[in-house]
Amino acid sequence: MEVVIAHPHLATLYSCTLNCVLYEKDSGPQEAASEPSESSPEDRTWREYYAHHLITQLSADFAQLTECAEWARQEHDQGDLPVETTASESVEAERFWRCAMDIANTAIAFVEQAGAVTDDKARRVLLAGSHHIQISNAVAAVPGAPSQPAVDFVDELNRVEREESGD
Repeated sequence: MEVVIAHPHLATLYSCTLNCVLYEKDSGPQEAASEPSESSPEDRTWREYYAHHLITQLSADFAQLTECAEWARQEHDQGDLPVETTASESVEAERFWRCAMDIANTAIAFVEQAGAVTDDKARRVLLAGSHHIQISNAVAAVPGAPSQPAVDFVDELNRVEREESGD
């Protein structure tokens, strides 16, 4: 699947989607010992994680997130695959662009739900929360890791509040 990516924010969505699709296919160390299984489409954990990653990478820029969702939809709808594409590759491309649309649309929903489309304070709080989710997930994968991300998150929320009140 050859795709030309003209803007960095679209490349970020593409990268998020590549990683998400790979992690959704990976059964993980616990399941690998038993029998392999693919994550179900209903399991939104990785897609939500990468939606938060997209939010942090694009600073919750609603216009860029909207452009990402539109680009993914266009790529999905075009279905411009080479003639020699196998049925399996076609299914993978379909899955990839559906995942990209889902990540971008989930990020947009998070921004809207946070009231961060036009409210800068809400945007900064959302960014702090999205960053915290990413760090917490990464730290949780390391046995015995300190719980510093929670302290950092509270500190960032306090900083946003101080800036807003002018202290």
